[in-house]
Amino acid sequence: MTDIAQPQQSGFRTKLDNLTLEASEIPVAPLGPFGDIPAAYAIFKATINARTGKTERSYYIYASPEYCRLVHCKAEEIVGCSHLEVVKSEHPEWIEASAKAVTSGEASSGIFFSQITNGWVSYRIAPAQIDDHFVFAFVPVDEQERERQMTIDAKTSLITSELLATMARERGYNAALNGMLERMAKLLNADRLSIFECYGSETKNTFEWCAEGIKPQLGAVSGLSRDVLKAWFRSVDDEPFALVPDTAVIARFSMPLYEWCVETGVNNLMATPFFNEGEIVGFLGAYNYRIDGSVDISRVFKAISSFVGARIENHRLMKNLAWASEHDPLTGLLNRRGSKAILSKFLDDNPNSPLCIVLIDLDDLKSINDHYGHSAGDKALQAVGESIESIFPQSAILSRSGGDEFLIGLTGEDADFADELVRSYSELEKKYEHEGVTRAITTSIGYALFPDQAATFKETFSKADAALYSVKRSGKAGFAKYDPSMK
Repeated sequence: MTDIAQPQQSGFRTKLDNLTLEASEIPVAPLGPFGDIPAAYAIFKATINARTGKTERSYYIYASPEYCRLVHCKAEEIVGCSHLEVVKSEHPEWIEASAKAVTSGEASSGIFFSQITNGWVSYRIAPAQIDDHFVFAFVPVDEQERERQMTIDAKTSLITSELLATMARERGYNAALNGMLERMAKLLNADRLSIFECYGSETKNTFEWCAEGIKPQLGAVSGLSRDVLKAWFRSVDDEPFALVPDTAVIARFSMPLYEWCVETGVNNLMATPFFNEGEIVGFLGAYNYRIDGSVDISRVFKAISSFVGARIENHRLMKNLAWASEHDPLTGLLNRRGSKAILSKFLDDNPNSPLCIVLIDLDDLKSINDHYGHSAGDKALQAVGESIESIFPQSAILSRSGGDEFLIGLTGEDADFADELVRSYSELEKKYEHEGVTRAITTSIGYALFPDQAATFKETFSKADAALYSVKRSGKAGFAKYDPSMK
């Protein structure tokens, strides 16, 4: 016996110790209609589930040079591997056709979108001349041939599979939705496709595809409100999209959107909602679409709606988790982790740029908590956060580093105005309201400059801290810039 499968060992390959054949038994592949061309084909050993009659696993025994070329693998890399280790996902047609070839000797042919070749292929699965083995052969097909072979139902199913496969294949959120738009553009023949995501009661344009010659306008048009969307898609149980043959009707719903349509030459549009657990989380808009009627658009939209909706919602949850990990939930400012990450990156990218560290303490927070309760203390902390945002520039790094402590990072040119900004903040009247009563609060502030007063970030922080505690020792409610006399 000669070992045919000698797979390289790696984290994703499975070695088949008992996978052996006589070399002379490797058959001439029964390629059927592909027999007179240099077809891409491979021979597989199949494991059939005795209870279900379906193929559980199939392993490469042989792969022709043309097959290897089209799937971008060397034969020695895939022989001995299971089909799923190479393809990563499975077509239902594959499972059914391979089982028929092994159990009943029945050959099958068809067409599907192949992830490993990233294109459409015409295939044939047939029994091999060895028990429990079958042959899979395919050839790529061009658009014209694909159009000829497919019926409306087949095209609809295959385009849906193509869209879902594109989104499933791409791990990254942006890549997945941009990939979907590119595939959808071929289906709808539109000038522009846009994805809008719902944020609160409004929607925001987050992705866009444009045909050649169409000017991108991502973010330039406002989406419809969630309430308007619900009214617009009130008949989604019957048809999961809204068609607007004449955009003049949009003036009733949204004048900004109508004016944008007039300005950009949009004469008609269609939109389909994306749902997650019954709620609209976004929608796809297609402008100046042209559908040839060879695909059931309704079926396609129904199939992808919940899939895309779930992807949008999962991405939003991940963004919220990421935001929460770097922000203080009480004030909405950065937390210690978030400010440290931004400051560290700034110093790495700009090692010689000016930086001012400003430390702010809310005076007598413990007394506020003891006398009026922790809810009052929370109100006071929120008031400090709001007052910081009102004085310091948007480019500043604003954070609540913990307890009653706040840290401000002034970078680049902002650091040149540190004296003025700190003075303005210290002189700002600060108040908070709790249970109908307004009370005044004060803060103590210390700050230091890098590289004028310190050689490292750590040293700058320490000197700002020394300046802060000099204010605390002097009676609080003031500010101080570090000087060497402070310890």
